[in-house]
Amino acid sequence: MKMLAPFSFALLFSGLTYASVPSEGSHASQEMQMAMKAMCEKMDGMQLSHEANQDFVKMMIPHHQSAVDMAQAYLKEGTDPEIVDLAQKIIEAQKKEIEILTNWLKERGGNNPGSPR
Repeated sequence: MKMLAPFSFALLFSGLTYASVPSEGSHASQEMQMAMKAMCEKMDGMQLSHEANQDFVKMMIPHHQSAVDMAQAYLKEGTDPEIVDLAQKIIEAQKKEIEILTNWLKERGGNNPGSPR
């Protein structure tokens, strides 16, 4: 199985975007790629407070939303029972964490960098 995480972080920090990555493969693969691109765009355009707590929370919301979007895309075509189960668990867990992060920001007067879908 290919690991996407090191590649995605390399793109984030190299100034490249997912727009430069060719869209190939299944519809689900393309949707997963679009989810990563959306996350990168949100994080790139984010105004940081330069306060570690708030910036961490702000960055984690689109990161978690991307995981939800990718898992939902996978479920449209994925057939491996173990990965289907994992994708469902990812959706459930990440949505809960998005809610926690969003509430944390609201309680402290921070702005939400992107509403969960």
